[in-house]
This record gives sequence, structure tokens and C-alpha cells, in this order.
Amino acid sequence: MSATLTENKVGVVIVNWNSFDVLARCLTALKRQTFKPACVIVIDNKSENAPNQLHCDLPDNTQYIKLNENTGFARGNNLGVSLLCECDYIALINPDAFPQPDWLYQLVDAASRNPEYSFFASITIMDDDPEYFDGAGDIYHISGIGWRRGYGRKISPDDVSESEVFAPCAAAAMYSRAAWEEVKGFDEDYFCYFEDVDLAFRLRLQGYKCLLVPRAIAYHVGSVTSGGHRSDFSVYHGHRNLVWTYVKNMPGYAFWLFLPLHISMNLISIFRFIPSGQWRIVLKAKIDALRSIRKVWKKRRSIQNQRRVGVAEIIRFMDKRLIPIRRKTNTIFSRFSGLLPISDTKPALVSDSDSFNEQANYFNYLRRRSILGFLYRKFWLYPKLVKSLFGRVLDVGCGIGDFLDFRPGAIGLDINPYAVEWCKKRGLDARLMEVDHLPFSNDSFDGVVLDNVLEHLAIPDKLIAEIERVLVPGGRVLIGVPGKRGYAADSDHKKFYSEEDLKKTMYEKGFSCKEFFFMPVKSGILDSFLPQYCLYGVFERS
Repeated sequence: MSATLTENKVGVVIVNWNSFDVLARCLTALKRQTFKPACVIVIDNKSENAPNQLHCDLPDNTQYIKLNENTGFARGNNLGVSLLCECDYIALINPDAFPQPDWLYQLVDAASRNPEYSFFASITIMDDDPEYFDGAGDIYHISGIGWRRGYGRKISPDDVSESEVFAPCAAAAMYSRAAWEEVKGFDEDYFCYFEDVDLAFRLRLQGYKCLLVPRAIAYHVGSVTSGGHRSDFSVYHGHRNLVWTYVKNMPGYAFWLFLPLHISMNLISIFRFIPSGQWRIVLKAKIDALRSIRKVWKKRRSIQNQRRVGVAEIIRFMDKRLIPIRRKTNTIFSRFSGLLPISDTKPALVSDSDSFNEQANYFNYLRRRSILGFLYRKFWLYPKLVKSLFGRVLDVGCGIGDFLDFRPGAIGLDINPYAVEWCKKRGLDARLMEVDHLPFSNDSFDGVVLDNVLEHLAIPDKLIAEIERVLVPGGRVLIGVPGKRGYAADSDHKKFYSEEDLKKTMYEKGFSCKEFFFMPVKSGILDSFLPQYCLYGVFERS
């Protein structure tokens, strides 16, 4: 174990309530950790018949604290964290979660390798059915609802990656103590449920980021202390707290922009619980949330006044689909993946950073696409683009083929074979291309579209020369490049283009500029916070 890892002190907090039957197994799993925690704090929230001391195989330096009242999950964890003042990181684990032996090591190792991240999500797997995910981080939708990413989906060889997620599930998570203290931990008014999403939201408002660590595995029973996730207790606290979370944290213009959707989703949730007979519980939760709105709004003012991050950056990792349907696919798609069994019965996920799963990355992109984005492209962007084109058109970097579908007769090219296959299944003419080589003869097209492609190339000369080759004399190429915010939003972008940069680049390759325009409109304000803001240039071959 490297010296860098051993320098980090990690404390573990477990909040228990009437869960001694599973707590012993959790503590045994912690004792077997290859990276030993500096201290383990067990907070008991006045369980029935709670013993004066724990009689099980305990990790070293375990402290057992019995409270005189049930303070809830949020306050119990805050109390436990306050006793770990010498630790660099705080790991939270539920009594019904059972970490693999290298769980803590993987979290600390990820923190050491990724200093830009300050809190970390584990993979949880259903303990009673280890072929299925319990969760891979938490998703937060722009309407204010949230859910565990991948819950109930079958584990397969192409599952999850070490990648940024909105929030961790606090059943098995780790936080930088400095970040935790800056936002003052959990909001104790929540008591339990959704407090981990609220904490993650407040951390993100301060510029902290969450990393999913696929090698950090815990097996989770789930909702042992609350009677199940469909119990009246769970439903009430979850639905009350999600309202508070939205009101407190949704920043700036996003609050008002998404408020109608938030209200709609809350109304829908009441009707959704009619078949189970729990609609009165949900209604009471919403009414109680509104009764506390003055107190919550006061918290909002304090939180938003201290916000360090722009609105666009905050909503970047939210689910932005108009209707947040949880799709029942068999896997969670992402960039790097693999599956490795570490025992006879329990599989464990691992991440292979040396391999790139293009198909997984592509489908992860598909999952995040929104209806609003589709409407913008179909009814605003593409009608504008086609006005600058004529004749036979080639779309280089066609992706999933939305432009091909809009412009009949256009041919698409892409380096991603799965994107090409997707287009073909839609009945579109898309073909696989090699980097910097277009598989067509000279003077084959009247127009070429290069939308959000050029910025990915450090040296675009070869591709531009190929475009010139396949264009007829007088043919046009339409190039779209991202604005400042969009350029900064993707680490894969290699070169930023202003109007002058783009004009100079194309002029040197024998193209004359016909016009520039901006989408959606020319605006320095939009350029500063809207990732979709783009500059378009129309160039003609000499």
C-alpha cells in the first residue's frame, strides 16, 4: 500500500436503529478491510433492547454510543462525524450494507488518484439477489425527484465506470471531511431519506464533485430500519424532503425554469399512490413541506448567497429529460468496464481504464438526451442549417442521425460503429469512416456539415483537405463549433474557435467565408453559461 494512501485517515460512521441482526455482519466486514479505518463510530438511535456494549467481532478502535432518543439518520451521522475530527475522510455505511474487503481501500485509492473529487459513491448490489444492482450513485432530475442509478438492473460484463455522478447513496459513501464541514453535513430537519441528495446538491453548489468508484462494492439489504422503501414512514419522509431539496438548492434561473415541472411531478406523485392507498401520506408530506416553506426559503437564501458555481455547471449532471422514465435496460452503459468474480457466489465490478467501450459510452449519451433538446434541434437549429445547403449533402460526424432524418437524401459518416449501426436501424444512410479519410471520390457533394466536430481535433488540416476534395467547386461546408461554456464543458475538446480563428483556418485551406451566425442567438450572456451555445460558419470552396 502506497505511502500516499496510508497518510489518509478515514473514519467510518454507522447509524443504527433496531438493526442489530445485520449490524454484526456489517462490523465483521469492516474488520476485514484491507485498508483499516482509523476509527469506527456506531451511533444507536435508542433501539429497543439495545445492549450496553456490542458483542460481535469489532474493528479496532470502535466506539459504540447509545442515544437517549431517536435523532434520525441525518443527525446521527452528524454526531458521529463530529467525533472523527482527526480524519481526512468520512465513510458512511448503513448497518444493512456489507462492504467487500477492499471497499475502503478502493475509495481512498480513488480519492488519491483524483484529487479534483471530494466525495465518492460506491456500487451497491442487492444482497438477496447478487445478480442485480442496488445502485450506482444517485440521479437527480430537473423536476426535483431522485432515484438510485441502475436500481434493479441485471449486472452484465458492460456495466459501470469510474465517472462523475450527481450524488452518492449514503448507504455506502465517502466524503472529504473539509468539504463536509464547509456545508455543515446533513440537514437534520430531514430526519431521514433524501438527506444524501440534499448534501450532494449543496456540495455541488460549492464546486465539489462526486466520483463513482466501481471497485468499491457493498452488498445492501435496504430499508431495514424503516419497514421497506414503500412503508408509510419512507414514503412520507422521501416526498416531503424532495420538495425541501428543490426549494433550497435549485439555483438561479433554473429554479423558476423547472418549477412548473417540479409542481407537476409532485401532483402526479399523489395520484400515483392512489392504487396503494398511500396518496393521503404523500399529500400530507407535500402539505407539511409547504408549511415549512419560510424556514426552507431562509436556508435557500443562505445557500445560494454562498454558491460558487454557475447554474449551467450545476444542472450539467442532472437528468434533463422532460419525462424522467426509468428505462428497464439490462445494463448501465458507460465508458470503461469489466466484471470479475472475487468469490464463488458474489460478483464484483471492476474498472479497466485501459480499454474504451464505445458502445457503452454511446448508449449512456442516448440515455441522457432530452425532449427539449430534440425540439430545439428539429424546429430551430436544423431549419436554420439547411437554408445554407443545397444539392447532395454529407454529414461528417453524424452521431445518431438526427440531421440525416431531418434532411432527406443526406449521407452520414461517423467513426463510431455503434452510431452508424443505430442510424442504419432507423433507415438512414450512414457509413463508417476512418479518422481524416472520407470514403468518397472527388467532387461528390454539393455541401458538407461539420457540426461540433472540428473542436475535437488538435490539427484539423487533413480532415479539411478531405472535405475540400469531396466538395464540388463552389460547394459549401457548414461548420459548427461550441461557445466558451460548451468548449470548457468537455475535456475531449482540443481547440477553441472564435469567428476570426475559424475564418483564418478555412481561408488557409482555400475556402471563402459566406456568413457567420450563432445558435440560438448572438449573446455574450448565453455564451457564458449555456453549453449548447454554438457559432456556425458557412464557407465556400474556391
